[in-house]
Amino acid sequence: MPNMSSGSKIMLVPIKEMTQVVSVETKSDHVTRDTWVRMKAGTYKGDLAKVVDIDNVEHRVMVKLILRIDLKALASNLQGKEVLKKSVVTPPARLMNVNEARELYVCMDRTRDLSNGDYYDVIGGMLFKDGFLYKKVSIRSLSTLNVQPTFDEFDKFRHGDHMLSLSAKRKRRCFMKGERVIVVVGDLKILKGTVERVEQDHMVHIKPDEKGLPKTLAINDQNICKCFEVGNYVKVVSGAAEGETGLVLSIERHIVNIVSDATKDCLRVFAADLVVVNN
Repeated sequence: MPNMSSGSKIMLVPIKEMTQVVSVETKSDHVTRDTWVRMKAGTYKGDLAKVVDIDNVEHRVMVKLILRIDLKALASNLQGKEVLKKSVVTPPARLMNVNEARELYVCMDRTRDLSNGDYYDVIGGMLFKDGFLYKKVSIRSLSTLNVQPTFDEFDKFRHGDHMLSLSAKRKRRCFMKGERVIVVVGDLKILKGTVERVEQDHMVHIKPDEKGLPKTLAINDQNICKCFEVGNYVKVVSGAAEGETGLVLSIERHIVNIVSDATKDCLRVFAADLVVVNN
């Protein structure tokens, strides 16, 4: 090599005299429950979220955040209708309104997380609770350092549960003695029965069809749904088709297809909006 004789002694350069050529910034992926974080990419890039559960084995967390979605486009997509080209504009952040989704005939299921026992509404594969979106993401997809919510963000999270609970109370499911119902959540899922009485604390006492069970079971009204059979004569008591009557043609989970007496058209109505009537 130039400027080096064969007799030169090779020596290590002292660490203090070394030129720093590589700098590695270390970040801790450690997060805890109730930590504020921000999403790094995608539709929710920059959005505030709150950690609600942690899977240290898979390095994933469950976060709670405010939904950004075009509900009408989602409803059309889930119903198999043609959807216009996706907008490049990110939808505004807003809490999911389950009642609004029902009015758009969006199919909803209920599921229980076995790890924590919590129940969620399921719409299009997404999990919702009290209007918030619950999403499992990689810890690396989150910004976790020095996240400080703005006043508006904090206010939305603080008041979100309260506002949605008020909305739910205004349009809570109503059941009457003699109505047929089916359990849609929990260990008794798909159990059918007849309503015996309804308590003011939202507990519904039903007489189960299955033998070997108690004569009556007390179940929360959010865990049951009205049950109909093909050929039932029904009346729509709420929603866009209120007042319509007709025969049940088919049932698709929580949606009942009926043929209208007045127009002979097929109407899609949520089971919660129907009652059986005498011909």
